[in-house]
Amino acid sequence: MDINIRQASLEDCDELYNIRQMPKVMENILSYKNEPKDGIKNKFLNKGQDLWIVAEADDKVVGLIILGVHRNPRKSHVGYLTIIVNSNYHGMGIGSKLMSTVMDIADNNLKLKRLELSVFIENERAINLYKKFGFDIEGIAKRTALRNGIYCDEYNMARLLLD
Repeated sequence: MDINIRQASLEDCDELYNIRQMPKVMENILSYKNEPKDGIKNKFLNKGQDLWIVAEADDKVVGLIILGVHRNPRKSHVGYLTIIVNSNYHGMGIGSKLMSTVMDIADNNLKLKRLELSVFIENERAINLYKKFGFDIEGIAKRTALRNGIYCDEYNMARLLLD
């Protein structure tokens, strides 16, 4: 399977909305059933300097990774990540390809010293992916999100690039 990585466009937003609504995706992100379809378009249009990268396979968008950089000048060396992959493509290297692309940009173009993300503590597949790319668990944020009527905990994870 060929995987094409490119910058996202407004035309990708409908497929990204569909991915966000999929079982095995929605319960692991802060999306919710019946969220407005134009919500993802609004996020894309208001992304500012955030970098949105998509993965394509089988002639369709199957994943997204967002790299944001803190706007506060005292934290301008810190980026944060969000990633989703179509659940029909889990375990096929899409997440790794997206992560690899963004790690290269963060390290070699943006010269970021720290990348951060949060992940539900039950999401072992994602945690293993992040550990593969050098992220460590720094702590647990208790009861941070409501999922299926239950408050859930998240790991705060980070990857440091030391001088």
